[in-house]
Amino acid sequence: MVNSFFRNREKVLLLSKAVDASEDVVKLTAELIIDMLGTVTEAIKSISPILTVVISLINEIKKNQDNAQYNKKICDSLFDRVISAKAAAKIIEQRIKESDEKVHTLVYQKNSILGKLHEIFKWVEMGNLKEVYEEHDIPWDI
Repeated sequence: MVNSFFRNREKVLLLSKAVDASEDVVKLTAELIIDMLGTVTEAIKSISPILTVVISLINEIKKNQDNAQYNKKICDSLFDRVISAKAAAKIIEQRIKESDEKVHTLVYQKNSILGKLHEIFKWVEMGNLKEVYEEHDIPWDI
């Protein structure tokens, strides 16, 4: 029994030393972590202005990219409208060409009618045809 008491006591002492060593390790680890955090904080403080600028630039680039995509969609839409306008202009040009041909025909007919009216007015100005014929010695009874 005495033997077992000493053995247990030795185990308790060893365990106590292990616990003390563990506490020392924990204290050292905590101190090390606190030192590391201080170093990291200092490092972050030194690059903080740079990070602010970089984040600002990234946000600006993203905004410009979104604007560029929007502008691209607008340009595509405008291009489609230009194509539609060209097609409409061609149709209008064709109709004008067809109308011009009709107008030329109408102008010719108008000029022809005006010419005939002019001749008729000349005849009217001459007076009675029988008198004109007799004046120029043209036989009236043909």
